[in-house]
Amino acid sequence: GGRARFLALALAAALAAALASTPRMGLLVTDATLAVTPRPGALDRLTQALRFETVAGNPAAVAALHSHLLSAFPATFAALAAHTLDPGGGTPPTLLLEWRGTAGLKDAAPGVLIGHLDVVPGWEADGTAAPAAFSGAVAGGWVVSRGALDAKGPALAMLEAVEALLEARFTPRRTLFICLGGDEESGGKGSAAA
Repeated sequence: GGRARFLALALAAALAAALASTPRMGLLVTDATLAVTPRPGALDRLTQALRFETVAGNPAAVAALHSHLLSAFPATFAALAAHTLDPGGGTPPTLLLEWRGTAGLKDAAPGVLIGHLDVVPGWEADGTAAPAAFSGAVAGGWVVSRGALDAKGPALAMLEAVEALLEARFTPRRTLFICLGGDEESGGKGSAAA
């Protein structure tokens, strides 16, 4: 669907624009113009990620999604240092990516992009679990699976933008951290550990 594809590309473009603009004290980039072309297949990568049943309290599904992201975003995982934080107690892991900037940590405070990969369960009107909640379906041009907006969609948009920026040979001046929690819907201990 056109609308779903537009949403995925618009989110990636918005993040790319935010990374490309130089905040007053931010030191993200130089004054050079940055042209970024999103990779084909963003909608497919999103719908595949939505199929992982990362309901709060399911560490195995979150870990499986991490593995999927590793293969879906090869440049990102090759260029950024990836840390898997395990807060313990059965809490799903948090993925922390570090994109080292050229300015170094002493010359520019790091920035952080934060999201989460867990979702709340989908329910039918009668209170039973919705079987299609993790279908990754696109219906009428809309992505209708759990996590499309809260918050796998935004998390994937961040990764799409980083992947496109890396392919454009962009390196931020400020170090950026991307924190993707696995338990925001049940307390956020993983993100707090980051």
